Amino acid sequence: MKRNLLGILFLTALVCGFQNSVFAAVPTISPGSIPTVCAGTYSTLPYSSTGSPTTYNITWTGSPVGLPDVPPGTILPLTSIPIIVNSNALTGTYNGTIVVSNVSGSSAPMAISITVNGLPTVETITGGGPYCVGTSGVNVGLSGSDGGVIYQLNRGGVAIGSSLWGTGAALDFGVFTTIGTYTITARNAVTLCSVNMSGSTTISTLPSPAVVSVTGGGNYCVGGVGLPIGITGSTFGTQYQLYRAGVMVGSPIHGLGMAIDFGPHTTTGIYTVVAEDTASGCTANMTGSASINVIPAPTAFSVTGGGNYCAGSHGVHIGLGGSNVGIAYKLFHAGTYIGSMPGTGAPLDFGLYTPAGVYTVVAQNSVYGCTANMDDTAYISLMAVVIPDVTITNDAAPGNAVCEGHTTMFTANPVYPGPNPTYTWTVNGAFAGTGATFSYVAANSDYVEVTMTSDATCAVPSILDEGLFMVVKAAIVPTVVVNAYPGTTIINGTYDTITAIPVNGGVNPTFQWYVNGVLVAGATSNKFISNAFKNNDTVEARVMGCAATPGSGYVVMRVFPRAGIMETGNSGRISVAPNPSNGTFTINGAIGTGSQDVNLKVLDVTGRLVYATAIPANNGQINTTIQIPATVSKGLYILNLVSETENIINQIVIE
Repeated sequence: MKRNLLGILFLTALVCGFQNSVFAAVPTISPGSIPTVCAGTYSTLPYSSTGSPTTYNITWTGSPVGLPDVPPGTILPLTSIPIIVNSNALTGTYNGTIVVSNVSGSSAPMAISITVNGLPTVETITGGGPYCVGTSGVNVGLSGSDGGVIYQLNRGGVAIGSSLWGTGAALDFGVFTTIGTYTITARNAVTLCSVNMSGSTTISTLPSPAVVSVTGGGNYCVGGVGLPIGITGSTFGTQYQLYRAGVMVGSPIHGLGMAIDFGPHTTTGIYTVVAEDTASGCTANMTGSASINVIPAPTAFSVTGGGNYCAGSHGVHIGLGGSNVGIAYKLFHAGTYIGSMPGTGAPLDFGLYTPAGVYTVVAQNSVYGCTANMDDTAYISLMAVVIPDVTITNDAAPGNAVCEGHTTMFTANPVYPGPNPTYTWTVNGAFAGTGATFSYVAANSDYVEVTMTSDATCAVPSILDEGLFMVVKAAIVPTVVVNAYPGTTIINGTYDTITAIPVNGGVNPTFQWYVNGVLVAGATSNKFISNAFKNNDTVEARVMGCAATPGSGYVVMRVFPRAGIMETGNSGRISVAPNPSNGTFTINGAIGTGSQDVNLKVLDVTGRLVYATAIPANNGQINTTIQIPATVSKGLYILNLVSETENIINQIVIE
């Protein structure tokens, strides 16, 4: 439009000047005032002239920037002269001169001036560009601004939104999602001079990953392997990153067109998944989240009870030292489930049990199923029943007999008494004492009884008693009968056994033997055996019974020399051959007996009978072979032949 106007003015001046050039005088010009103008636009200089000038030129003092001079020869417009102000002109009032010319010459320079308002500083548009679908968009801004300047954002040449006042700093017009080309126009609020900011920005969209749902999570028991977290699907070209409380967990996983499992996780928290298109870099939050909560194990309490119980009883209790509401407590015997009880907040008693073995308890959370083994175990052992017994021993002789006035010590002899038994003694039903022993002076026919209470485990019965009747002997001096075997008549060196038989000997008579009134040391039993008796020795037994005075009895020994045959009674002759023998020998000779049999005895040196038989006699004559049994040992023996009138003793040797 500016160029068209200047062309019209030029043509008009050219025609008019040509018509008047032949007759014109030197021209003059009277310039008017130039209106204030904004840089980058133009203004007009009104004027009046004489002499029909056809050209003009303008010179600006100091050649200011953005205000170009008009060279001589420029066609003069008819009514007003356009004043061009470039956009780089600075604010200010500028002086200059104008000269008009025609064919006759040029006018004197006439002063002119113009006031220029500079344009707002041109800043660079920032922001814009592509953004991911589904996000909030991108910002559009300006790299800087001037105070007193109003900045307007435009899209496709149309103003959008509210304008912003310059602050002397960068401007942000906000976030935009509508695609298009964005420009910014700056306008001075006072001079109303405006200018387009440098450049433009285009907003476009990028595809975002498809949204799928987060799966998994939940509650798991402490000590477990955790819970899986995943998404319901995935897309090729997209990677998926797991987050916990906004912090990345692990590495991203690339989509394969199927569901993704991020594996089991144990850390408590809220898990989310962000998908990123690997080509565009666009991200999208997957729908929902997964929470993982760790459920603590039930509190451990100690298993109680158990122990030993006796066969045939009701068993023993199994329990737990405490419990919590909402927890089920399961009892196991040798690993086999046998029952359950709900927690009450107090100790539990599972009842009486008899099967032997180990008992354990497992607690289980009734809501989440978390389990924990309770502390300790209980062990039940079956004990066999024991049958206690008690007997009484005393220091009396066999038969519970004691001498009159004797203090008797009684002792309880228990079977299965337990660690702390008790004993109660009675005499004829009356209490007499306690303890494992008891002493007193008994009377004849007293009944002494002990009652034992056993505390042995599984004792049945636990209380039992035992008693005995006492026999008390009177203090009577014993009468002593003394016997000798094989008799009081022996061969010198032959062993003879002297036996004392007391009458009224009391409870436990004591013996002492004397020979010819001299005490025989160590001879204190009821038998006295010796082979050292001499002819006419008096062998006496003194017996002490219940009385303070001993009783006595004696025998007188007849001892004959060892050589030859010793005969007693009527005269006679007997021979034994061979002697020594192997146990077979012949007896030959005469003995006073008529035709009756003769008794034959063979005795060892202690007087013990080893062989006896009857041998025939014919008118007093003996001729018989004797065979001693092979069981008879080798050694010296006494051969004794006894008839009605004679007693013959001889020695034989069996080799």
